Amino acid sequence: MEAAARSRLDPVTFELFRRLSASRGRRIFHPRGAAYAARFTAVAGDGAAAAAAEIFSEGFAHDALVRLSRGLGLRPRLPDVFGLALRLPDVYGPGGHQDFLLASSGEGAAGRRLLRPTFGARTGMYSSLLPYEVGGRRLLVGARPAREAADVFDLLVAPPRGRWRVTAQLTLDSRVEDAVARELRFDPWNSGGGLVPAGLVNRLRGAAYRGSRRGSAA
Repeated sequence: MEAAARSRLDPVTFELFRRLSASRGRRIFHPRGAAYAARFTAVAGDGAAAAAAEIFSEGFAHDALVRLSRGLGLRPRLPDVFGLALRLPDVYGPGGHQDFLLASSGEGAAGRRLLRPTFGARTGMYSSLLPYEVGGRRLLVGARPAREAADVFDLLVAPPRGRWRVTAQLTLDSRVEDAVARELRFDPWNSGGGLVPAGLVNRLRGAAYRGSRRGSAA
């Protein structure tokens, strides 16, 4: 059933977001943002997630790229849905990236599935909103600013109704040039190592991102 629905909806979703981005002349969502070089370091957290996904194994470390952006591109004084996009470049080999695309959200069992406008990129919780299949169970991925340092985010995982557990820290370093940041294209289906985006909506999300990239390139 899911495969049949995807085969019908994927091209429709792709074309819709291609046209929207082409009409705007840039990405329809998160059109502008700041990108940073960063360092991803796994810590003791969810043992089952660590066993199923190497990047969550304690002590694992990798260079990263982080993009912080306003979802709708509204003026700074207005609240917006913020995005935190994270990439571990070539973590699975040349061209094998791990991307996480997180949006400002609530923290509880219901709120972590919902977008939540906020006033800044470092003022609240982020969530993947949609789950990953990890070692036979579904987990959401989240992030929130660490209390001890302004340029550090805790990366977390949680089952749909369980509590969040810190599984890695993300330390931001130097800002990437804006011209380079504009060329970054993250994709929720850049994933591997035991992490699989789960469900029909995630499938459609992949088509939406591909369509938006095509439209903004045009």
